[in-house]
Amino acid sequence: VLFRSDFLTGDIIGTDFDFGKLTVRAGRERCRGGQPCPPQYDWSDELAELKAAQDEDPPPSLQEVARRINPRQETRTFIHRLRNNLPEACRAISSRHAEYQRVQKLNRLHGMLRQALDEDPPPSMNEVSRRVAKCLGRRRITSLYTLSPDLCYAISARYKEYRLKQDEEERRRLREDIRRAAKVLHSRNIYPARMRVVELLGLSSDLSVRGRAFLREAKRELGIG
Repeated sequence: VLFRSDFLTGDIIGTDFDFGKLTVRAGRERCRGGQPCPPQYDWSDELAELKAAQDEDPPPSLQEVARRINPRQETRTFIHRLRNNLPEACRAISSRHAEYQRVQKLNRLHGMLRQALDEDPPPSMNEVSRRVAKCLGRRRITSLYTLSPDLCYAISARYKEYRLKQDEEERRRLREDIRRAAKVLHSRNIYPARMRVVELLGLSSDLSVRGRAFLREAKRELGIG
């Protein structure tokens, strides 16, 4: 059984994989360096092992199966021999394992997106993309909206709403701070000039355009426009 993922729902869907009539490639292994070729080897046992591996869950890699079959020989060398003599079986094992890994990564990705959707405060999609890329060992991910559009748009909309609320709260707080500072200065018979308000509030920089508008409003309320 192979696996695939429904990108919209994140569900894992099984698909049948036809292992086919896998056969041993005819002929002897290639001889190198002019050395005499060994007698014809019967790969039937190895083929049976590879066929049996197709029913395992989770699907093993070809490297793992090769180590089981022949733990005494260097794995890389033995895999080369397997691929040379049992190419169809090796391709089937490798493909099934690669598909399994792909689905595992997608499940992990969907899990991270769902988690981000429940975070408070909500993260931006840029932040989520950086996290996913780091988790998957990549420099960046640019296809999240393609892989899981519903979750990505939901995360983006939630962050946008959060930022609007934050901005509104910052506006309200700045307005109240400036009105309060202007009233304090006025009660001390000090004209609430912009820099005096800045000094009283302990700000590190001058008032923004928005802050200056709030100060003009506060002066009008005090009748000293």
